[in-house]
Amino acid sequence: MLDQADDFFRASGALAAICYREDIEAALRTAHFGGFQLLDLQDFPGQGTALVGMLDAFMDSKGIISPEKWREFCSPIVILARFEKYSWTRGETFSAQIQVAHYGDGDLPEEVLDWSLSNAPGQVVASGKLPATNIEEGGLRSLGTISIPLSESPSPGKLSLELSLEGTAIKTSYPIWVYPDRVDVSAPANVVIARTLDDAATAALAAGGRVVLIADARRPLLHTVGGGFATDFWCWPMFHNKPGTMGLLCDPANPALADFPTEFHSDWQWFDIALHGQPLILDELPARYRPNVQVIDNVQRVHRLGLVFELKVGTGRLLICASDLIEMSDKPASRQLLSSLLKYAGSDRFNPQTPMSIDRLKELLRTTQTMDGIASASSTEQSWQNFQPYRAIDGNEYTHWNAASRSPNQWWKITFNEPKDLGGAEILWGDDQAGYRYLVSGSVDGSHWQTLSDQSKSSFSDARQRLEFNAKGMRAVRIQITGVPAGHRVSISEIRFF
Repeated sequence: MLDQADDFFRASGALAAICYREDIEAALRTAHFGGFQLLDLQDFPGQGTALVGMLDAFMDSKGIISPEKWREFCSPIVILARFEKYSWTRGETFSAQIQVAHYGDGDLPEEVLDWSLSNAPGQVVASGKLPATNIEEGGLRSLGTISIPLSESPSPGKLSLELSLEGTAIKTSYPIWVYPDRVDVSAPANVVIARTLDDAATAALAAGGRVVLIADARRPLLHTVGGGFATDFWCWPMFHNKPGTMGLLCDPANPALADFPTEFHSDWQWFDIALHGQPLILDELPARYRPNVQVIDNVQRVHRLGLVFELKVGTGRLLICASDLIEMSDKPASRQLLSSLLKYAGSDRFNPQTPMSIDRLKELLRTTQTMDGIASASSTEQSWQNFQPYRAIDGNEYTHWNAASRSPNQWWKITFNEPKDLGGAEILWGDDQAGYRYLVSGSVDGSHWQTLSDQSKSSFSDARQRLEFNAKGMRAVRIQITGVPAGHRVSISEIRFF
């Protein structure tokens, strides 16, 4: 993905600026707030390296945002709009409370606020003024409320709310998105909608049909790094102990997004879609393959991640969205993206060229059981770090359960809240070494145990070990460790059940 480096830089930088603005304005619109500190405006090349600045380490611009745009929300005097949401429908009335955070020099007497709402080409949809107000120095001041019916607004479309103090250079703007009240999310006649790669979807692909697969949020995907909206900040081990992601990269002209207005980067209309997404790891696909909507991974992992992508499966055509747009269909942006994808899948422009076999596809889309249950263990290492048994099922491969003793003959167990049908498991051991030996047992009542997988005489080549078995109605699963690599401790990073 080296050829995408500049695009990753621009897209992740654009999202970082959006998040910085949100943080700064949250401070400014808090009454009686004493100020804020930015750590830091420029990149910091130490302590794990933090490439999070708007400027580089030498205080030079990175081209992410201009000083003029930055000062619109980070200045002694800032206009603030407080409104409910960024995504609206034509049947609604946009309403915003207008305030000014005034920490500049001297009062501003008889100030008039000009406002306008413009569409993407810059045409004014609505405009007006708020009555003249004395804006006293030193605090958060309210100027009034603006209300704009959106019934005449173009939709779907992005609008810009422009705010300025008349006769001054003090101004700002906010994006909002307007969508139709209703949009067709039914499948075109030549398209099958699927939630998993079930028999109907497989048969449709085998017959040369078209399938749009919308990931089911209730069935967590295995090969994902998880969703997120904000970029990773500073040095990840110092904060949440797991690499995050760095926003979205897409082409606004991609035909799959024809009815979903977007920039090339994440913005607020993507918030729910990205936050609840399960971007899939597509590293095995050809080097030049690019998803329709790509999630930019953390530099620590550098996976190629697809949120929306398409594949050729035999003679069939498959479009996958790894975010549950159906579950979020009450959200205007999610509903609009679903409609855009379905329309594209039914059109002549939908013609994926990158092949994937049905067996590889089944593995890519493999789902895991939700880890609703209680984890326990024979012992736990006591340390300033948290090595409790639940760490083996917390969804974070960078945390561990560690036994108190380095000797084998330890066990780890999960007791599910309700019976589970299991088709296998994946165990990521704490040390990337060969030599783990263990026995996996299951129980339907928590008392009587049956062997699910006997690895007591095996020695795997690395730490990630895949097991296949068929176990119905399991209330508990236990892993008894009988051997560990020489000089290493009993430690499990993560366990997933299929």
